[in-house]
Amino acid sequence: MQISGIGTDIAEISRLTAALERGGRDFCQLVFTPAEIDRAEQFRKKAAYFACCWAAKEAFAKALGCGIGECCRLSEVEVTVFPAAITLSGAALATFERNGGTKIHLAVAAERRYAVATVIICS
Repeated sequence: MQISGIGTDIAEISRLTAALERGGRDFCQLVFTPAEIDRAEQFRKKAAYFACCWAAKEAFAKALGCGIGECCRLSEVEVTVFPAAITLSGAALATFERNGGTKIHLAVAAERRYAVATVIICS
């Protein structure tokens, strides 16, 4: 197994707080999967949880080498924060498989102001 992609992203928790306040359920449904939205209820600091998910999605798209768009939509990358894992669907899964991806490693962390995620894709 060899590394075929690495991506890192940092998200400012206050920006996610503002987006959640502005966009509410519509924003959540556009960006996050139903399972991610359901899992948010387990967290006292929901904005930090969503920021971790956001950073992981962005880090994955960077590791994949295509960014967010037609080949990798935010809603096609499902993040589990604890334990850290990524599940793919749709175009994101197809792109991952087409690029020879076999394994995804994810690390996430959050502190008072920021959430950060690093993704390593192996083939």
